[in-house]
Amino acid sequence: MRELQARGDVRLLVTSRPIPAATDYLQGDPQLEVRASEEDIKCFVAAQIPHLPRCIKLDETLKNAVQTKIVEVVDGMFLLARLHIDSLLDKRTKRKVESTLNKFSKGSAALEHAYGEAIRRIESQMEDDRLLARRVICLISLAKRLLKTEELC
Repeated sequence: MRELQARGDVRLLVTSRPIPAATDYLQGDPQLEVRASEEDIKCFVAAQIPHLPRCIKLDETLKNAVQTKIVEVVDGMFLLARLHIDSLLDKRTKRKVESTLNKFSKGSAALEHAYGEAIRRIESQMEDDRLLARRVICLISLAKRLLKTEELC
């Protein structure tokens, strides 16, 4: 990419999580940190509440705890907020929800842990569902262009 820029009038926009190798490579280049505000995350989580189990929807205190905890730990990352919401989808009791909330943590390790939990949920599905999920993940990760919903279906 650097050689391409040196040869002509080429401008690149590179996006990345704060991965040390990427940060080191791009050191000295203009950088802009992009992250969602707490209010953005709060609105996103509030919009997801109707899709969560009844024990959350019907308990105002628990609903507020879910919103507060997710906003607190995601550090402006919508993806992490989405993964945390997904981790609550199968929790049917207040105790299970609170236990899950207590496991949420901050930082880059939190994203790794959330990815691991998502993979664990995929692996715990029935065989056909698990195989379908794996195929979809492969298709998305190997795609050379933006896929349409119909193509994924």
